[in-house]
Amino acid sequence: APPQPRWVAYGDSILEGWIASGPATSWPAVGARTLGLDVVNMGYAGAARGEIVSAEHVATVPAAVVSISHGTNCWTRIPHSAGQMRENTAAFLEVVRQGHPDTPIVITTPVLRPDAEAVPNRLGATLGNLREAMEVAVAERIAAGDGTLTLVRGDAVLEPRHLPDGIHPGDEGHAVLATVFGGAVAAALRS
Repeated sequence: APPQPRWVAYGDSILEGWIASGPATSWPAVGARTLGLDVVNMGYAGAARGEIVSAEHVATVPAAVVSISHGTNCWTRIPHSAGQMRENTAAFLEVVRQGHPDTPIVITTPVLRPDAEAVPNRLGATLGNLREAMEVAVAERIAAGDGTLTLVRGDAVLEPRHLPDGIHPGDEGHAVLATVFGGAVAAALRS
């Protein structure tokens, strides 16, 4: 196949396609086929909390566009506070920008997770609080002049019916994410 522009996609099990019927039906795969991109899916199930080592890796991989889609794991397992999430998001973006100073970056906040939206984790943050913290960090970078950074709110994209296990989207949910999040990647590439 002819070379296509590379899309480096970092995220958690939702990006990875955890309960999609197959790798080809995960939202990045669907989006990449639609957009004519070569996606590098850096989805880590049960992990992807915006670790700096991952930011360093993303920063070294050549890309026409980068997307960052994590956050649900920051509510559970190894919980984050809202303040920690804000600072971690800012640091992650700073490191990625060091390797991709002009590359469009699309950051999506966590999609709906009904059991976490209003329930505080051990550090007192709901998923809604973590989402807001990410939004603040991104808004601060945009206000400081980062003109190739795009924020997409993930909370209103899916409905509970799209989450067969209550956390991960099935194929229908992945198709929705490919349209919404993939659409944001396409728009970022055009601008």
